[in-house]
Parts: sequence; structure tokens; C-alpha cells
Amino acid sequence: MTAKEFYERHIGKAVDIDGAAGVQCVDLFKAFTKENYGIWKYNCTNGYASGLWIYRKDKPYYKYFVDGNINSLQNGDWVIWGNCKIAPYSHVAMYYNGKFLGQNQNGKRYATCINITKQGVIGVLRPKMYIPSGTPTNKKTYVNLPPQYDSWAVYKLNSKPLKVNAIGKLNPKKYGGLSYYVYAYRDNGATVEIQTSVYGRVKIYVKNTPAIITVGNYKYKNGTH
Repeated sequence: MTAKEFYERHIGKAVDIDGAAGVQCVDLFKAFTKENYGIWKYNCTNGYASGLWIYRKDKPYYKYFVDGNINSLQNGDWVIWGNCKIAPYSHVAMYYNGKFLGQNQNGKRYATCINITKQGVIGVLRPKMYIPSGTPTNKKTYVNLPPQYDSWAVYKLNSKPLKVNAIGKLNPKKYGGLSYYVYAYRDNGATVEIQTSVYGRVKIYVKNTPAIITVGNYKYKNGTH
């Protein structure tokens, strides 16, 4: 169904697809995958909506989506927030006409369509059925570190991203900015896994930082993989 049809079917109504924890934002995403692809028996892995993005490649619905871009949203895109100010335990909602259709938002359990800040967004899932025929869908996601910063801490994959655990630093300023392919999101979306020539496979902290996430293209030549 189209994004408009899904919106009209669910706006003002509440759906509890999995029967767990009552009406939640994840239930509306599951309603979308159930009504369009017959898939809904999956969990978030980490127990929160953020898991829909962080562990997306392990989920049965992912083959029907591509990674989208928060800066170029279109109707039907599913946007996922991490643990942030507007969503203390993360959130997922469908972009529709400049607003976001979601459950358990704005103090209401049923589906509402409201304005929500994009701050805290960790990923976007775009249904392939909403992509014009012939458009490439194998786009990669990159993290871009701006050239005005000369120190960006790196951490081992299994350590907490705390200052005391840093094993080294990247220097975006030295190279006019650094871009890396994102292998995975970690720590509930707060960090991303990258491959470096000096430290090998590590992670860096990106939540609420100047780091820029792009899809399909990277901003800086040096550091790309």
C-alpha cells in the first residue's frame, strides 16, 4: 500500500501487533511490515526501537528496505531515533507530509502525526517499493568527521566509549576531514564501527557530535574504506 493509504488506515488508532508491553511505537512499524510483506514475528534484539536500525541487517524485513538519508526524507520513510532528549528509550515513526506518524508519542498511545526534531536520529529505512524503478539501492553509509577537529577518540569494539577507555585519536584536521564506511552502529546508536589503517576495526562516538552521517557518498577523501 502507499504511504497515504497506511496513514489513513492507522491515524487516530492504536495497534498492538506483538501483544508485548501494550501499544508501542514498534507495533506500528510491525503493522507496516505485516500489512505489506506478511512479516511481524521479530524483535528489536536490544528491547528498544533503536534495535530496528542497529540490528536491521539480521532482521527478515531488511530485504524490503534500503538505508535512507535523514536530509532527504520522502513519504513512507521510517525514521529511528536513538536514546535522546525527545525519546529517552528511542523511537520509530513514519515520515509523512513533513511530520511523523507514530504511536506512543506526544503523550498519546494511539497513532498521531506530529512534528519531531531530527536531532537524535540514528537511521532511516526506506521501503524499496517507494523507490522509482531503475534507482540503485546498494548505497553505503558513511561517517564524516569535519576538518576543524584535530582529535577524535577511538575505542575497542567491546569497550565502553568513555574517555578513560580511548586507545588513540584520529586527526580529521590533518587530512582536511576524514570519512569512514559504517560497518555497524553500536552502543544503542551512540557509536559507529569503522576500519582504520592505524588502529584496525574500532568504534568512534558520534551521538550529538559534529560527525555527519551520509548515504551513498562520503564528504572527505582521506580515511574512506
